[in-house]
Amino acid sequence: MSDEEEDYMSDAFLSKMQDVKPGVSMVRRVKEALKKETQQKETNVKNRQKTYKEQEKERAGRVDPIPLNIKTDRGGIGMEGVKKRKAEQELENYRQKARAKQQNETKSLEDFRSRVRTEREERKIEGDLRRSQRACEQLDSQKMKKTCAPTVLGIQQQTTIEHDKKKYARWFPVKKQLPFTVG
Repeated sequence: MSDEEEDYMSDAFLSKMQDVKPGVSMVRRVKEALKKETQQKETNVKNRQKTYKEQEKERAGRVDPIPLNIKTDRGGIGMEGVKKRKAEQELENYRQKARAKQQNETKSLEDFRSRVRTEREERKIEGDLRRSQRACEQLDSQKMKKTCAPTVLGIQQQTTIEHDKKKYARWFPVKKQLPFTVG
């Protein structure tokens, strides 16, 4: 054999080759060691102390300076908060009253509309009733003039009126009970 050719049967030749076949599993200890090493590197990166410039890049600093609040009154330290809460409470009460007032106004407006509507209906029914009564009276008076002699107005007039009431009763029935009072 020549020195130029390597011996493919020797251990040196086999150790140079790496196993690159897919699906071949690594030894369990090697896998765990690699996993532990990567976790250690990640924790070291997270836990290391950052420089001042890195800290500035991560967050935005204050743009405006902290304002100075100089007290000019004699109220005390916590009085501003109490006054603010009291003002908010009064504003909320005012809003609730305004809402209640608006609801009452809409309710009263609806009540007014319904009341006016019923009054109009009642007036219309009363007008119809008066017109029909007037028509009945005219018919009765015309019938009386035809049947009654002008000299005799006593018994004969009453009998014709009673007769006419019976005759026209089916067209103009006696007063029915109305759902309202005529006043």
